[in-house]
Amino acid sequence: MPDLPTRRLATEREARTCLLLGAGASAGSDFKLPVMTNFFRQSDLDRRPELHDLLKTLFPNVSQSQYNLEDVLGFLDLSRHRAKAWGPVGAVDHGLLERCYDETLALVSERLAIPDGGVCSAHQKLAEQLGRQDSVVSLNYDLIADRALAGLRVTEQNAFPHDRVEKVSSLLGDATMWGITPPSLTVQEQSGGFLLKLHGSLDWLSCPNLICTRSSFVHSPSKGAGNQQGQMAGDPCRACGTGLATVLIPPVARKRIEEHSRLSVLWSLALRELTQATTWVLIGLSLAPTDFELRWLLQQAYYLRAKKPLDLDVVNPNQDAFDRAIQYVPVPRSAVRRYQLLSDYVSRGHADLAGHR
Repeated sequence: MPDLPTRRLATEREARTCLLLGAGASAGSDFKLPVMTNFFRQSDLDRRPELHDLLKTLFPNVSQSQYNLEDVLGFLDLSRHRAKAWGPVGAVDHGLLERCYDETLALVSERLAIPDGGVCSAHQKLAEQLGRQDSVVSLNYDLIADRALAGLRVTEQNAFPHDRVEKVSSLLGDATMWGITPPSLTVQEQSGGFLLKLHGSLDWLSCPNLICTRSSFVHSPSKGAGNQQGQMAGDPCRACGTGLATVLIPPVARKRIEEHSRLSVLWSLALRELTQATTWVLIGLSLAPTDFELRWLLQQAYYLRAKKPLDLDVVNPNQDAFDRAIQYVPVPRSAVRRYQLLSDYVSRGHADLAGHR
């Protein structure tokens, strides 16, 4: 094995990697999806005049090309929940806020869609390089990572290639064994790594009626059992009749995981996986100031490691994003390795791979 004196080479037994995927990972994919800034195209807004007028009111000194999706989703989500309780009577058009929020979700689904059966070649290579215990933490709404993991070829490192994808449905839905819901993860669920989508997913559905008995459940029609397939946003909840809604969590300080309590388990598992990993790989992660909880997750996991050695790979051409990464993950500079592009990371040499096995 090549000698890398500036890096700690974890042994085969203890090596464990946790990938964290941000919007830059999807932008660098074969599908070249948009990042949060420059998300709104003029043609998109022309077809949504109410949303366009609202954005011009909210951001009067910002060109439409600079509207940030995180800012827009965060504002609309907070307004929908707080304006009803706090806003002066008659001062807020709640219907407008709801319509603009729905239009934004529809635009997100449109802009982040990838072809049926489409798999990114770089993400596929990334998936194939994962060890059995390695986990993927995604902050993206799209299905690029999901598709790459689902199509993973069986290898010695990945004896059960679909586990990471299929475990999500049982964790978030109403998983039962002999009519009894297990109090925690089963032995099978604890075995191997995870795919943890902390901000929701385009293919997740839930009942938005908070008093509904099923409002805490999240369903994934594209990944779940046959009785979930073919269902979509707007279909009536089988318990209360409310139209099902896509589960997207805006990256703001007040995340809506309180409303979807099942999502809390993903954050708990992400904290555990980060704490146990020997290598963190931050791919296209901006660590935006609005995403306080993600920064907390990284800092808390680093603190809980109790000074155990950690290698940090940062895949990002943006210098500010790189600087924020090493600020919130303060490992020794000798343990940091930087790559400009996703393609650079997945095509790295054997010496690099040795530190991830």
